[in-house]
Amino acid sequence: MPIELAQTGLTVSTYIVLGLVVLLVGAALFIVARALRRHNKNNQL
Repeated sequence: MPIELAQTGLTVSTYIVLGLVVLLVGAALFIVARALRRHNKNNQL
């Protein structure tokens, strides 16, 4: 897929948005995993 100069700006901004979305999703999954782990530990005690 050849990248044209006219599409470079759109591609860069799209990659930045995708990167932010991936970071947000990863942080959300990390927080949920920690909460579930803490909940499981409390149930075991």
